[in-house]
Parts: sequence; C-alpha cells; structure tokens
Amino acid sequence: MQDWYKTQNFCLVPFLLMNSRGFGRVKICSQISGFMGVPKDEHFTSLQEFSQRSYSVDECYNLNDHSIEEIWNSKFMRAFRMAKINNVEMGCCRVCRKDETVGGGRDSKRQSVLAKLGEQHRWRVEQAIKNNGALQARPAWWDLRLSNRCNMACRMCLPQSSSKLLVEFRQNREKLTPLDHHNLQITEQEMAKNGWLADSDRFLEDFLDQARDIEVIELHGGEPTIEPGFWKLLSGLIESGHAENIKIVIHTNILKLTSDQIDILDCFQGGKFIASIDSIGRENDFLRYPSKWDDVKKNIPLFAKLGKGWIKNIHQTISAYQCCTVHKFLEFFEQLIVKHNLSLGWSFAFVTNPDWLCISNIPLHLRQAEAHRLQMFYERTPLVEESYFDHQRFRRELQRLINALNTDMPRKERAYQDFLKESAYFDEARSESATDVFPHYRELFLGES
Repeated sequence: MQDWYKTQNFCLVPFLLMNSRGFGRVKICSQISGFMGVPKDEHFTSLQEFSQRSYSVDECYNLNDHSIEEIWNSKFMRAFRMAKINNVEMGCCRVCRKDETVGGGRDSKRQSVLAKLGEQHRWRVEQAIKNNGALQARPAWWDLRLSNRCNMACRMCLPQSSSKLLVEFRQNREKLTPLDHHNLQITEQEMAKNGWLADSDRFLEDFLDQARDIEVIELHGGEPTIEPGFWKLLSGLIESGHAENIKIVIHTNILKLTSDQIDILDCFQGGKFIASIDSIGRENDFLRYPSKWDDVKKNIPLFAKLGKGWIKNIHQTISAYQCCTVHKFLEFFEQLIVKHNLSLGWSFAFVTNPDWLCISNIPLHLRQAEAHRLQMFYERTPLVEESYFDHQRFRRELQRLINALNTDMPRKERAYQDFLKESAYFDEARSESATDVFPHYRELFLGES
C-alpha cells in the first residue's frame, strides 16, 4: 500500500461512505463530531475556514433537495479526501483519535474500516488522487437514517433520533435541562424546514438509480423495524435485482421485528443483524424506556432464524448507568448460548458522547468491583472455550471491558454534574428512581456511602 495508508490521519471512510441524517443532512461518518453537515459549494471556501466556523442548516446540502452526486463530489468532500491523503489532522475526527488512545484496546472506526476494506478499495483513493478528490464511483456503503420514528425513548438518545423522546420533551419543555432544551429546539427547527428523508420520493429514486455501486447498507433509527421508508427502499432493491449483491447491517431494538421483515432481509446477500440490548430486567426497562424486558426476550429467537450469510449479534451500549452491572447481562447471554443453543455473538461499545454518559463519571472503586466480578465470570464461563463458535472474539471483548473498567480515568466535573441533572430530570418525568434501579450508586446521587 502507499504511504498515505500508514499515516495516523488517513481514513478510508470519506472515499466509501455516505451517512444520512433523518432530516436529509449528510455527515462524513457516524463518528464525526461538531459537524452540522456537508457545506454547499457556495458557502465553502477552505478546510481552514471550515475548522474555524459553524455552518447553519441552510448552508448545508440536504438529500431532500440535492442529488447524491452534488454532495458526493462537492468542493468540501473533494477537499476533505485530499486532506486525508495528505495526513492533515481534522478536529472533527477527534472521536476516532480518542478511541485510539483511551478506547480500551478496541480499534477506532478509522482503523477497523482501513484494516477490513483498505486493500479492496485502494483504487478509490488512487482515483481521487488523480481527480483532486473527485470520485467517479458512487458510495459503496450507506449509513442510513431516514427519520426519528421509534418505539422507545432511551435515556442515552436524542429527540432527533426518537419520536417518542421528542413527544416527552415537548410535554416537559419547562422542566428540561439546558442540554435537552437545545436538542429539542434543533429538532423542531429542522422538522419544520426539511421534514424526514423517509418521505422523499425524490431521494428514493436517486438512491435506487445508483444502486449498482452499493455493497453495504447500514440501517439505523429511530427504529428501522417501524420505519416504512426502509422497507420500501429494500423492496425496491429486491425488485431491481440488486439485493443479491448487497449486504445489510441492521441495528434494532427487536421489539417490533416481524417474520415478514426477516423474509425480506433474507433476500439480500446477508450481512449483520445487531440487536441492541443494554441490560436485563428492570435495568432494561429503565434504560430503554418504555420497553418491557419480557417483550425483548421473546423476540430474540426470531432473528436467530436468519439464513446463511448472516452474522447475528447482541450489542451492548455501556454507559455510566449500567457499567457496574454488566455481569448480570452476560450471565443471561450465557444461558441463551448454553441452554437454548442460539448462534449469537456479543459485542459492546462505551458511550463516548455525550460526556455525561461516559463511564469516567463513575468512581474507580465501583468500576474495579465490577471488573473483579467480570474476571470471575471469565474464569468459569464456557463462552471462552472452543465449544462456543465465537469464543475468540468473546475473550477479546470481555478482556477489553475488564481492562477499561480497571483504568483510572479523569472525571470532568461538568460532565458529572450533567449526569446528576439529566438523571434527576428523567426520574421526575418518568416517576422513576435511578437509586432504586442502581442502589450501588446511592453515594453518587444522594451523597451516601
């Protein structure tokens, strides 16, 4: 590979991926931060200016109004690709830099994409070099968000991504924290101006016209299983004959998953089915309000029926709330594998944004106690043995979790105070109690030891 592949700032993502937001704005990738959207040509002058100013929604391209080609080879995208080739550090890429330094041993998105797809798509980078950042090939990987339609209002979520949370925030407008009020305001402004991408026939037609270049489609929410736009789009790909060449990655809470949807997914080349389940029992009901744990459990065997070519995975998003009780979930997961003989993998990711949900808000001695419990689990579980098909990855992931929990991390006082304020708001709005669900946190919420 060329030297640019080895530099610390090179990233393959802007040569491969288009990431849509529910309102139609486009991001370079899901990990990018402080980024409103790809700026229109008439508002973009240089990357230096881009790093020093904020663009308004009106100054950004929108898939409701602009073609994929306009955005994909815009002045900004061409300049951004060349910056990556030339090893220019971009402030908006700090999430990956953080993951690469304090990620607990897990590769950043930049690293993982480059390792998996770098050789296969090197030609795209070479094409961009010859054309000053422009690409004749269209996006090979779509990271799609079409709306905020969702059946849950998770504590970690935003109104931009959850219609149920949006309703709740509107009902409690006067009680919201400044952070939540800001997120509500942004959502309402964009809803009034742009509407949802799921409702745009123009975008659907444009998307299907360039389907020949698509290799992977990643479905995000809201909640994909209740967004009709996703299933209209997937049906269009099946009818056009492109489905058999495309892999699907779907992130879902599985509560509304149906057998008909499983049949549609099985028309594609395969892919990855990711069930987002963060905890069990009362903790699940608390974190993923207003879901009920019994309803979650009964749908797990449904997606396990997907055919060949599918990787089936349960993914935990670990936040400050349940980072000290992960062992409970893993004991449940063990039962799924050992007693029910389901071929499921397990993975996790720490919340790194917003700061108030980061595990660094939890005292080290509490995290170390959980790390000890997980170490005991590691030493006795059959999931680390060769009889479990995914034992190597399970070992690696579990050890990464233990190491991270044992790491002394500096706590940001503002983030900690936001953790307390956000918890207090949600507890009052939902008649819940964080200390009842997580009694080991009484010292945090009530100042008790």
